[in-house]
Amino acid sequence: MGIKNIEKNTVIRMDNDAVLDAPSRKILPYFVFFLAASGLYASSFYSYLLFHSLIEVICVVVVLTVFVLAWLDFFDEELPWIP
Repeated sequence: MGIKNIEKNTVIRMDNDAVLDAPSRKILPYFVFFLAASGLYASSFYSYLLFHSLIEVICVVVVLTVFVLAWLDFFDEELPWIP
């Protein structure tokens, strides 16, 4: 059950018998980024309001992520540079 003994360039079997090749897992984030960037570019031709709204939502998600990480890091008592 699950993933065991993952080595470089090995085949991983999941519980549902899906087979994932290790190099293809490295390409997936780049492919998703390319699809998202292409979708944003295409939406800029369709409607400026749609494009701008999508960019605003992405910016808000990034800012909230940075805020949450900073907030959680502030209360970490193991860091010596925080008084």
